[in-house]
Amino acid sequence: MYQKIMTAKLSIPKSVNDDARDLLEKLLIRDPEQRMTDPEQIKAHPWFSSIDWDLLLAKEITPPYIPPVKGKLDTSQVDPTFTTEEPTLSLMPDSNISSTLQQNFEGFTYVAPSGMDGQ
Repeated sequence: MYQKIMTAKLSIPKSVNDDARDLLEKLLIRDPEQRMTDPEQIKAHPWFSSIDWDLLLAKEITPPYIPPVKGKLDTSQVDPTFTTEEPTLSLMPDSNISSTLQQNFEGFTYVAPSGMDGQ
């Protein structure tokens, strides 16, 4: 997986339209200095031209699809493969990736929540 992330050619299906293809290519540039990261620039991309961001922020846009659920805890729309799976604690204190390989991820800014703070 690591090798693919770092070296494989990006393959986007021909069924993806030109605007979506352009956005994906810009979001997935490997070099963080060249990658599209500015939220305003992303929102201004032609793929999002039909979105009124002010109305979206105000939650005044009706979603294109509203799943038929009976409440916040209704999991009827989730595959039973996941809802019947036994939960396991998967937090790992250390990474198995060598420090040399870790350097390839320098500059990545996402830090996952620890899951230990009750949120």
